[in-house]
Amino acid sequence: MIESLLGSQAGTVRLSMELDAGWHGLGGRVQAGAKRSPIRSPEQGVALAEEIARREKLELVAIMAYEGQISGVGDEPPNRPVRARMIKWMQKNSIEEIAERRTEFVRRVKQVAPIEIVNGGGTGSLEFTSAESEVTEVAAHHLAPIIQNGFPFDERMVETVRSYCAPLKRADVDTLILGCTHYPLIAPMLQRILGRDVRLVTAGHAIAAEAQRRLEARGLESENSGREGSYRFICTGDVASFHELGTRFLQMPLGEIERVEIA
Repeated sequence: MIESLLGSQAGTVRLSMELDAGWHGLGGRVQAGAKRSPIRSPEQGVALAEEIARREKLELVAIMAYEGQISGVGDEPPNRPVRARMIKWMQKNSIEEIAERRTEFVRRVKQVAPIEIVNGGGTGSLEFTSAESEVTEVAAHHLAPIIQNGFPFDERMVETVRSYCAPLKRADVDTLILGCTHYPLIAPMLQRILGRDVRLVTAGHAIAAEAQRRLEARGLESENSGREGSYRFICTGDVASFHELGTRFLQMPLGEIERVEIA
């Protein structure tokens, strides 16, 4: 599918493979975690990596995994002590299992692909995921929920952002790519904490610029480049929530929003 969309002049497309990080306990009778990928074993990862390597314009450079049963599940549900013990037992076993399996998975896939990035983690698993030797980056797990819920500019928000900026300042970075759509909303705060000499790059701007270059290369650019474009918004979820978040994120009136069902 990807190759069918590429023109003859297109460069190499760099890909990421997602590893299923869910936990299967008691011989597979108990399963926890999001089913985000059919790729679970090192053998499956190697087979997919070899298939990608056979494609001229595709290159596998990253592996990602989201252990949601650890990072996204609270282990102290109120007034449910038995459930709390079960969750903690599951998470302890899952931490050990995914650390071993991810390490072996990455080691094997690296034998057939130039893997540069191994991503993992999220809310609640930063301590454990960052301890794995093969993991090169972990998610800034608290920022997106805070921003999505209205990002009140209080001390908790400032301290959260400052904690994530601390290793960047120690590394003396000069450029920071805001890879999540949430982060540009706190760009002024990031700039203040990191300093004015650090350049912030918004992913949306880079994607728009690349889309413009590709359209121009194919002679598909608009003849009315000086005019403002029109917008149409479609969502699959709750329209009211989409309208609230969309208005906050885009800082523009959204008008009528069409809700669609996906079979």
